[in-house]
Amino acid sequence: MRQKQKNIRLLILLVVLIAVSVSLWFINKPVKREKIQLAKLNLPDTSQIASIEMKKDGKAILLTETDSAWLVNGKFEADPGIIQALMNILEQVETRRTAAENEVETLSERLVNEGVLVRLLNKSDQVLKAFWAGGNANQTQSYFMPESKDEVFIVALPGNEGYVSGIFEIPEIDWKNRLIVSADWQTLDKISYTFPKNPEASFTIKNNTGLPEVINSPRMDSTVVFNLLDEYRYLQADNFLTEEEIMKLDNIESTGAFLRVEVFNKNREPVTIDFYENDSDSAFWLARVDKREWVRFSKKRLRNIIRPRRAVVGQNS
Repeated sequence: MRQKQKNIRLLILLVVLIAVSVSLWFINKPVKREKIQLAKLNLPDTSQIASIEMKKDGKAILLTETDSAWLVNGKFEADPGIIQALMNILEQVETRRTAAENEVETLSERLVNEGVLVRLLNKSDQVLKAFWAGGNANQTQSYFMPESKDEVFIVALPGNEGYVSGIFEIPEIDWKNRLIVSADWQTLDKISYTFPKNPEASFTIKNNTGLPEVINSPRMDSTVVFNLLDEYRYLQADNFLTEEEIMKLDNIESTGAFLRVEVFNKNREPVTIDFYENDSDSAFWLARVDKREWVRFSKKRLRNIIRPRRAVVGQNS
């Protein structure tokens, strides 16, 4: 299971890197370069796409555009970064070659049995284009195949050899928007840190007429405080735990969180994050957001956030 989660995280990272690569190529592409079209696929302009359906192994993921965000199966908001990567792929993917006639039958069978059936629909729920997406066993080549199954295309992104079809294979839970807190100093009232097993490490930073202040402390380490607050401008989880993973937590809540962070924003509901040690993977903390959703946070990425009082007010305080 740990290896599977690492693979998923790597896949999402690959998707983001692909999006960046595509954007950089698009900005710097030679004027005379002509994009190779996808023959019979003729993917529609992404501005016409209102929903995207992906089916594999009897399971379906439906991405639907609304006025404010894309929704995943009508359950939750999609991660805007992954949506943008998907749109970049649909706009920029191109054919490297058409599979040889003696390859088509084998590849077609592989795509139908192991690939993802992708349908691009407009606002009237009319199918603009449908195709199968997949790849070879070691995911070094990506294949697209029209529903007609008469041709198979080896596809790639300009200047990038990444596994293009991987974006269609992302599990439902990993499409979810990973943004947990978005707070700048103009909207923030206060942030409270509570260390249940070490109360002396607890502290609260409040907004005192536009400047941060550590409550009940005459001093603070400005660098530590501002670095901490800056992380909350756009705090993302690394990924959400699946229902199967949550069932295997073995009553982790009974051991108690080592830290509770409460973020109070003006004109918004407060956000509570309970952090737990993660015995199964020392590189990540487990956390529960608002006593509902379980997520993982990279310890390395949160090194400026998980700080005790002595670091905030100065070592000698």
